[in-house]
Order: sequence, then structure tokens, then C-alpha cells
Amino acid sequence: MRAKMEDRKARTEVEIRRIFEDSMQVMLEKNRQRGDCWRNSGLIAQFVEIHSMYFRLRNLIWEGKESIPDADSDKWTEWEQQVANALEDLRNFTMLAELCLQERNIRGEKYTDDEL
Repeated sequence: MRAKMEDRKARTEVEIRRIFEDSMQVMLEKNRQRGDCWRNSGLIAQFVEIHSMYFRLRNLIWEGKESIPDADSDKWTEWEQQVANALEDLRNFTMLAELCLQERNIRGEKYTDDEL
């Protein structure tokens, strides 16, 4: 039994590292494409994004629990991808929120060019 637990913990560590690495690569690419624009919004906007992702997940999982497809159905893959995408977005928005907090960037005003 102890060996099974150790194996599970080792697999969990591998999966956590894989998920974070994949998510980080997506986040870094999006940040390059978008020109670091999240800073213009600040912590409050990141909170709004987190709030939105929470409700997206709530609708997919909690409110729609009767319509969650069986794991072996044709609809599973599409539903799984939607949930995984929302979880990744939530993870990434929380990371941006933490960066805003560290920078004391509440509203993004110090990064916004008022002359535009």
C-alpha cells in the first residue's frame, strides 16, 4: 500500500509540472502577442477575469452537472477541452493578478499612456 501511495505522489508531481509548463508556455506566448497589455488593466481587471472564469467553470461543471457527458461518449472530448481551457485561463489570470499585486498595480494607470 505504501508503494502505491509513493507511486501516486510521484505521478502527481510529474503531472503538476507538465500542466504548469504547458500553461506557462501558452501564457508567455499570449503575453508576447499582446504586448504585455495586462499591466494596463491592473489587479481589478484581473479579478474581473478570474470572476468570469469562475462562472464559466460553474456553468460547465456545477450548474450543468446533469449534462456532463459520460467519459466514454462522443461529447466528452469537447466538454473536457472547454473545462481544461477555463482552468488554464483561471490559472493564468491568477498569476497575472499576483504580479499586479506585487507591482502594487491596482488599476493599471501607471502603464496607460494618457496621450492616446
